[in-house]
Amino acid sequence: MLLFLYIALPLDLAAQDIAAKVFTHADTLRGSNTPQRSWWDATFYDLHVKVNPADSSISGYNSITYRVIKPAREMQIDLQLPLVVDSIVQDGLELSARRDGNALFVTMIAPQKAGTKKTISVYYHGKPTVAVRPPWDGGFVWAIDSLSRKWIVTANEGLGASAWWPNKDYLADEPDSQRVAITVPDSLYDAS
Repeated sequence: MLLFLYIALPLDLAAQDIAAKVFTHADTLRGSNTPQRSWWDATFYDLHVKVNPADSSISGYNSITYRVIKPAREMQIDLQLPLVVDSIVQDGLELSARRDGNALFVTMIAPQKAGTKKTISVYYHGKPTVAVRPPWDGGFVWAIDSLSRKWIVTANEGLGASAWWPNKDYLADEPDSQRVAITVPDSLYDAS
């Protein structure tokens, strides 16, 4: 009986901690399959990022190919502040979007037809969040190695990839494949 209490008591306390957690609107946007996410299936990301170590900034775009599961007019794409969207383009037309924290809600020109594959490109720039205690704290690490060379890395396991590039940052839907093109100054190498 004592062994049972020893094992069960910590589980009971952990459950109380989880039950006491009050989820925010931002938590809901980040962690749930919102109506603006559920209608499309990410199939391919074509990510292009230019890294600018001189001012700790990045710029680029992600062309997101997706399959339409059911017709809809609004799409959620995630890109964390302080990164800024320059434009969102589909079929040569610029789309409008509103930001709600780290989520972008893109208004499509027309309802998306079920069963079709479409591509949307999100152009962006800015200074991404800096990781304070990587890897436990997410973001970019702008560092100097022991030979005084610049060393740049991302830590985004907990924070999510949307900390540095636009995507559908929802664990239950990852693309089938991805191309990553990183441009860095000549003095650096990229390993993706």
